[in-house]
Amino acid sequence: SSGINAEYGGKLTEKSLESDTQKHTLEEETEILEQKLQQNEETLKEKVEQIEQLKVEKSVELAKKEEQWKTEKTTLNNTILELRKEIGGLEEIFQTVSIETKQENNNELVEKIKPLEREKTAKKDRLKRTE
Repeated sequence: SSGINAEYGGKLTEKSLESDTQKHTLEEETEILEQKLQQNEETLKEKVEQIEQLKVEKSVELAKKEEQWKTEKTTLNNTILELRKEIGGLEEIFQTVSIETKQENNNELVEKIKPLEREKTAKKDRLKRTE
């Protein structure tokens, strides 16, 4: 009976050691997995922070570009208005010159017509005298 107990006790001890080893291995694996999980969480947290930072940077960049575009648009609109004023001024000058030119041409024609009128009158008078 004592031999059976010793053999049984030895097997129990062996099973107990085996169980302890498995338990220890499971604890180690669990610890490793928990560390990996924590690292993954930290990495994820860092990535999220990087993304948030990028969003802020891009938002600032976009705001600057929008401001730049607004400024450029205003400058272009002002340039367009100035050019329109200049064109209007040039058109006014052109009309004035055109009117003045017509008036000068009329005056020249009147001056050319006067001697012809006098010559016509003189010839009429001569005709009357001749008749």
